[in-house]
Amino acid sequence: MVAERTLSEPFEIDNRLLAQAQRRQTSMVVVGGCAESPKLNACTVDFVDAGFRLAEHLMRLGCKSVGLRTTIASRETDAVLNGARTASARYGVPIADSAGEDHGLILVGSKALDAFLHDANATAAWRAGKLAVCCIADLGDALPSEQGITAYETSTEDLAPWAAKLMQEARPGSRPVEYLVPGRLEIRHTLGQAQAATTSEAASRDLPRVAI
Repeated sequence: MVAERTLSEPFEIDNRLLAQAQRRQTSMVVVGGCAESPKLNACTVDFVDAGFRLAEHLMRLGCKSVGLRTTIASRETDAVLNGARTASARYGVPIADSAGEDHGLILVGSKALDAFLHDANATAAWRAGKLAVCCIADLGDALPSEQGITAYETSTEDLAPWAAKLMQEARPGSRPVEYLVPGRLEIRHTLGQAQAATTSEAASRDLPRVAI
């Protein structure tokens, strides 16, 4: 079951389909989103890692506060927020609701990114270097790279082999497993296209996959 837009749209599993599959002891794996039920296997992006590394990036750039914008409340968006809160506790930089000077913004989901790009005032502040912006878009969305925005990215090619492994190893009656696959922090133009971000971080950093 593919849940590629869980940062922008609700992901709901048909309970009747789920019941029929479980009666037949059919193996099921949720790909791209958090499992809605503790009885399901899942292979998903490490959303907590995404929130932490995006917030850490903004804080290391010198942002005095960091805000998150999303269009939906879900387990996935909450996980991104939890990661950002962890960075806030480590660096002592608050997670704020309103923007100001030296403010950083994390856009969570493709719809939030699209809304930002259509906001003339916000994009003007970003291009002028007054607002630091980064994002995590929905799985497989190329918009961050097309617009030159710093983003936390995980490709479908990263998830596919782990989802296949889960499906092959699943057995009737076995406990469910959730694989969290870390992505890469692709640093592009955090401060807008006219002024590239200055940071000591590598342009792309890979982390090992973690199974929980």
